[in-house]
Amino acid sequence: MSQSHLPNSTESLDNAAQTEETLFRSAVDRAKQCAADEQWDEAIAYYKKALELRSQAWIYLCIGQLLAKKEEYDGAISYYRKAISVNPNNATVYVFLGIALELKGNGVGAIASYQKALALEMDQPAWVHLGLANLLVNQARKGFLSAVEHYTQVIEKTDSLDNLKPLKQAVSKLDSVEQHMSVEALDDYRYANPNSTLQKESIVQRLLRLGFLESDSAVNPKGYYFINERLKAVYCSIPKNACTLFKTMMVEQSELVLPFQSSGENVHVFFDQNMQEVSASRLLNCLCSPAYFKFVVLRDPFKRLVSAYLDKIAKHATPEPFAQSVIKNVQSHLGIEEDLEQSITFSQFVDYLVRTPDSSLNDHWRPQSNFVGNTPFDFIGRFEDLGNVINVIENKFQIKIKQNVSSHRTKYGKYGDAEFFDNVYPQQLRMLDALPDFHHFYTKPIAQKISSRYDRDFQLYERCVKA
Repeated sequence: MSQSHLPNSTESLDNAAQTEETLFRSAVDRAKQCAADEQWDEAIAYYKKALELRSQAWIYLCIGQLLAKKEEYDGAISYYRKAISVNPNNATVYVFLGIALELKGNGVGAIASYQKALALEMDQPAWVHLGLANLLVNQARKGFLSAVEHYTQVIEKTDSLDNLKPLKQAVSKLDSVEQHMSVEALDDYRYANPNSTLQKESIVQRLLRLGFLESDSAVNPKGYYFINERLKAVYCSIPKNACTLFKTMMVEQSELVLPFQSSGENVHVFFDQNMQEVSASRLLNCLCSPAYFKFVVLRDPFKRLVSAYLDKIAKHATPEPFAQSVIKNVQSHLGIEEDLEQSITFSQFVDYLVRTPDSSLNDHWRPQSNFVGNTPFDFIGRFEDLGNVINVIENKFQIKIKQNVSSHRTKYGKYGDAEFFDNVYPQQLRMLDALPDFHHFYTKPIAQKISSRYDRDFQLYERCVKA
C-alpha cells in the first residue's frame, strides 16, 4: 500500500467524533420525542444514553424533570444535584431543585435552593418569588407552633406565668385555625404527662378562653388578679378604678391584716412585697371556678384618662419616673427641648396615647379591656356608682369596707361650659384653686380621638351600664 493510501489519524478522529455526535444527537432527539409523547421512562433511557456520550448539566436537569413528573422526587433531587456539580451557576436547576425539595416536605432545603437561584439570577418569574415567600411564611408558622408548644411546657412544668409574654407573642403569629391546632397538639403533651398540673384543660386552652392570649396587649393575669381564700373571692385590679380601696379590702379580709396594719406601708407596696406568688394552675382554676366570686370595677374611659393625667402628670412638679418618661417621649416626638417642669398638655398626652401600642402604655392609661379579657366575672361594678359597688361587695361577704383609704383624691372646681383646658400646661393648672373636671378637657376633636383609641373600653363600659 502506498503511503498516500494509509489512513490519516486526524481523519479517523474526525470520523469518530462525527459518529459520537450523530449518536448523541440521535439519543437526544429520541428522548425529546418520547418526552413529547409522555413516554417518561423511554425518554429517561435515551437521555441516559446521551449522558454516556457527553456529560452535560442540561441533560441531568431534563432527567430530573422527568423523574419529578413521575413523582420520583428522590431521584429528581439526585439528578438536579448532579447538574449542579457540572454547572454550579445555573439558576434554573436551583429553581427545580427547590420545587422537588418542597414537594418532599423539605421546606428548609427548598428555601435555600430558591434563594440560591435568586442570588444567581434575580430576574426570575413571579411564581418563583411567590413560592419562596410562601415557604418562608409556612416555615415561620411551624417555628411559632413549635415555640407555642415549648413555652407551654415551660409554664406547665414550672406552674408559673412568668413566660407568658413570649408565649403570647408566638400565639399572636398564628391565625385562629392554627391556634386551635396548636391547642389540640398540646393536648398530646398533657395526656402523655399524667402528673400535669391541669388535668381537664391545658393552660393554653384556659388562657385562650379567658382572653389572655388574644394579643400582645392583654395583661399577664398574675399581676392584676388577686385571690382571697377567706372570702373565696378574686379581684381584678385596674389602676384609677378604686383599686386602692379594693386592694385594701382584700388584704384586711385576709390573714395578712395584722402585718399590713403594723407595716404602715402603702397597700400597693405591701401587695408587691408580701403577696405570695400564685401558681398558674391555682389562678386559672380560680378564674374558671364557680366557687370563687370574681369582680372588677370599670370606669368611664373619658373620666379615667383625665384623672390619670391630672394625678400622675399635672399635679406634680416632679412626677413619678414612669410619668417623666411619657413627658420626655412627647417632647422628643415634638422636637422640643426636654423640660419636665413645663411638662405636657392634655392634648399632647392624648396624641401620645393614640400613637402608642397598648402593651407600651403604663397601667394607669392602659385600656381596661387589656385587664378584663374574657374573664367570667360574677360582678362588674361602675366607678361612677361606687356606693352601690361597695354595698354589693359588703352584702356578698358580710363585711365592712374601710373607705377614704386613697391619697390620690383630686379636688375639682366649677368652670364655665365654654372653658377648655386641653392646651393648658401643668404649671398653670397647679395655680388654679381647683382643677377642672373631665368635661373641660374634651374638645370635639380630642373626644373623637379617645373614642376611637379606646373603642373596646367604651363597648365594655356600655355593656356594664346596661347590665
